[in-house]
Amino acid sequence: MTETEELGLIRMNLVYRAKALRTGLFSGKPLHMWKVWAAAILGTTLIAPATTFGTDNPLATLCEAEAPIGIVDNCRRALEADPDNVELRRQLAGGLLVFGDEAGSLAAYEVLAIERPLDARAQYDYGVTLIALHQYRHGADLLSRAIELEPDYREAQLAASIIFAQVGRKDEAFAALQKAAELGSELAMFELSESYRLGYGTEASQENAFAWLNRAADAGHVTAMEKLAETYLDGGYGVSPDNELADEWAKRAHRALRGDLAE
Repeated sequence: MTETEELGLIRMNLVYRAKALRTGLFSGKPLHMWKVWAAAILGTTLIAPATTFGTDNPLATLCEAEAPIGIVDNCRRALEADPDNVELRRQLAGGLLVFGDEAGSLAAYEVLAIERPLDARAQYDYGVTLIALHQYRHGADLLSRAIELEPDYREAQLAASIIFAQVGRKDEAFAALQKAAELGSELAMFELSESYRLGYGTEASQENAFAWLNRAADAGHVTAMEKLAETYLDGGYGVSPDNELADEWAKRAHRALRGDLAE
């Protein structure tokens, strides 16, 4: 897989998660869970360097490249030589999900979660796979376990903020959303701004809403940039119109949409 292809898959992961947050979070609307959570699982394996495998087996390198597109033969071969390699097992499980072997993927993640009860990543992977297969409440419980084990696990907090809201655990959803935002997720920052604006899960606060909107925009969230441009153009959040700032944020949003986040 070329660097361009890998970056494309990572961007796809971010797009799916952005869609989940923008169209499903706190709205009561059903999410397209399979794509969202499959992409979330794959995103963590795509970003991880090959050295995490702890082996110089060339099949492991092929497994890492091919699993995100659902090709798992080399993962199986690599595991025959190194059956206890946890990262290879995770790659295989994720590849099976993309390939369409839902039962096989779920079973693989379940075994890892049972074998590694103190491993937050194992609980997270199993939880989001359950959610992908519409077992929302069980999946939510596993995400609870993941963030209990590792409170600074940003991906788990972000995922928890989505699914907790979907299963009616709104107070926990807001807490997870706030934690994910504090850990640097621009998606969570934007949704936290909306929560404060609408008073969802917390007392409404235009001041806090505007502060988190700014943080999301500064972190690269394009919709936040566009919303800041509109706010400075027409006023809002207790802020007076400012044509100069409106123009600045509109330009930044345009550059970001082209993939150029430089000032």
